[in-house]
Amino acid sequence: MWIQRVAAGLVSVAMALGCQDATSARPPVAEKGTRTPAEASFKKQLERLGQEGWYGIYMMGQKVGHGHLWFRPTRPAVSPWAADAGKPAEPGAYTYGFEMKMSVSGGAEANELTLSEYRYYAKDYPHALIETRFGTGAKGFIEERTATPTADGRMHIVRTLSGKAEPARDVPGTKEDLVAQLRLSPLELIDTEVGTRAEVSLWSWEKEADEAIAVSFDGIDKRQRAGISERVGRFTLTYKATGVSGAVLVGSDGTLLEMTLGASLLMKLEERSVAESGIAGLDILGTGVASPARLGSPDAVSGLVLELTGPKGLKLPTSSVRKVEAIGVEGRFRLTNKRGLGDAVTPAERTEALMSDATLDATHPTIVQRAGELTRGLATPGEKVRAIADWVFRTLDKKLATHLPTASTVLDKKVGDCTEHTWLTVALARAAGIPARPLYGLAYTGDGESIFAYHAWVEVAVPDATGVERWLAIDPTWGEAEADATHIVLGSSLGEVAGSIGGLKIESATVLP
Repeated sequence: MWIQRVAAGLVSVAMALGCQDATSARPPVAEKGTRTPAEASFKKQLERLGQEGWYGIYMMGQKVGHGHLWFRPTRPAVSPWAADAGKPAEPGAYTYGFEMKMSVSGGAEANELTLSEYRYYAKDYPHALIETRFGTGAKGFIEERTATPTADGRMHIVRTLSGKAEPARDVPGTKEDLVAQLRLSPLELIDTEVGTRAEVSLWSWEKEADEAIAVSFDGIDKRQRAGISERVGRFTLTYKATGVSGAVLVGSDGTLLEMTLGASLLMKLEERSVAESGIAGLDILGTGVASPARLGSPDAVSGLVLELTGPKGLKLPTSSVRKVEAIGVEGRFRLTNKRGLGDAVTPAERTEALMSDATLDATHPTIVQRAGELTRGLATPGEKVRAIADWVFRTLDKKLATHLPTASTVLDKKVGDCTEHTWLTVALARAAGIPARPLYGLAYTGDGESIFAYHAWVEVAVPDATGVERWLAIDPTWGEAEADATHIVLGSSLGEVAGSIGGLKIESATVLP
C-alpha cells in the first residue's frame, strides 16, 4: 500500500539525519594510528556516539505512530553493557538504527505497520558501509532484507518473506560511508555558516541504489527546550531525484528535535512514554483532496481541467495528454488532462519498463507462468494488456491496508488495494514482453464522496495506428481499459507522491465536452 512506502521515506530521512543527543554516551570504539586533520576532526564527532531518541510521528495533524532512533558504537560479542545482555553481536564498529510503528486504517480494515532500518560501518576511516538491513511488516506478514558489499563493488541482497527465502540478487554498489552520513549531521551544520550547502549519496532501500540528498543550513533561532533557552538550527534536506524536502530543527547539542517530510508528515522528539501514547492512527480514506464540483461518473470523463495549488517545489509531470501551466503565485497550476494515447516510448523508457526488480519481480517463475497463460494465443500487445488487466481486476480481493511487498506475493495471496493491483499488472505485462510502469497520484472516486483519492494505476506501451509505441494509462483496480481523465499523475514513484500528501487543494474542476 502507498502509505507503507511514504513511511519508508520518513525512515530514510531520519536515517540520513541521525541522532546527536549528548546524553548517555558509551565508551567510544578506540582507533589507532596516525590520522590526517580530517580524520582527527571526524574522530571528535565519533567520541560523542552513544545516543538515542524517541519520536512521535504525525500525519495530517493526527498522531499515527512512534519511532526510535539511535547512533552508537556496535554491540560486541561480549558486551560490557548490562542493557545488551543476551543480545547478538553486531557487525562493524558503528551503527545507525531506526524503528517505527504506525497505525493505519482503510474503511473497515485496520493495520499496524512496522518498519526498521539498520546500517553498520567499518572501524577504519572513512568507515565504509559494510552491511545494512531493512524490515517491514503488517498483519503477521514480515519482509526482511540484508545488503552487503561484494568484492567486485556490488551489493549482495538476501531477502526473506515471512521466513521464506527469496533468490539472492546483486545490484549496483554504494559509495556510502560514515563520513557521508555525518556530512548530513545537524551537529556539523550547526557549527557552520548560514547558507552552507552539502550533497552526498546514501544507499536507498526503496531504490536499492544510491540516492543523492542535498542539505542547506538555513539559520539559527533561540527556543525553549525543557525550560532552557538554546540555539536551534534550521535546515532543509531534499531528495534530488524527486524534489521531496524535509524541514529540520536541531538543538545546540546536535539533538534532532523535529523534522517534516513533504506537506503532512511530522516527526518530533518526545519522552518515550509520550511518544508511545496517544496514537489515533490514520484513516487513509481521509487523505484525499476535496473536489470543488461534482464531475459525474469518472469513467465517462475523457477530458478535465483543474486549477490547483500545492506545496513549494511541487512538480507535475507533463505529456501530450497532460498539459501543466503555472498560473500566478508559485505552486499554483492549471492542469488539462485527457484520456488516450500519450507520448512515444523512448528506448531508455522501454528498457526500464521491462526490468524486474525487488517489488516488480517480473522474472519470478509464478509471474512468468501466469503471464504466459493469460496471453497464450493473443497476437497484439493491446490484446495481451487487456487480458492481463481484466484478469487482475476480476481476481484480486479488493481490501485496503494490506502489505504485500512483491508482485509475486500479490499473485499468491490474490488480495490487495490499488497498489497491489498496479504492481501485479505491471509485473505480468513485463513478463509478457510489454513495457509497463506504475503511476501514482489522485483519481476522482465519484459524486458520492466527491473527492480525488490517492491512487495507483498503470501505464503500458502499445502501438498506435502507425505502429509507434505510445504510453496508455489503464486502471486494473477499477477495470478501465483506458484510465479516465480524472486520473491525475503526481509521479512514477511513491517518493514523488509523499511530498504532496496533505498539501494539495483543487480550486476548480471542469469536465471538457
